[in-house]
Amino acid sequence: MNRRTFLQTSIATTIASSFSLRAFAAERKIDRIGLQLYTVRDAMKTDFEGTISKVAATGYKEVEFAGYFDHSPKDVRAILDKNGL
Repeated sequence: MNRRTFLQTSIATTIASSFSLRAFAAERKIDRIGLQLYTVRDAMKTDFEGTISKVAATGYKEVEFAGYFDHSPKDVRAILDKNGL
């Protein structure tokens, strides 16, 4: 490596490292955060409605199901509506 190449590489490295990674990252806002109900599947098996109620009380507004545990879609929708989900 000659002196000119070394200086060019050093300057380029210095300039590149001065940029924050945030400058290159797209600004992205997450509007809604939900819970995958698979994480509470054991509780869902024993107390479906109570678990949904506790999830809502925690502050979640969105849920993704991992099974309906013998509840009809109509019943599930009613439970979700009751809990603001």
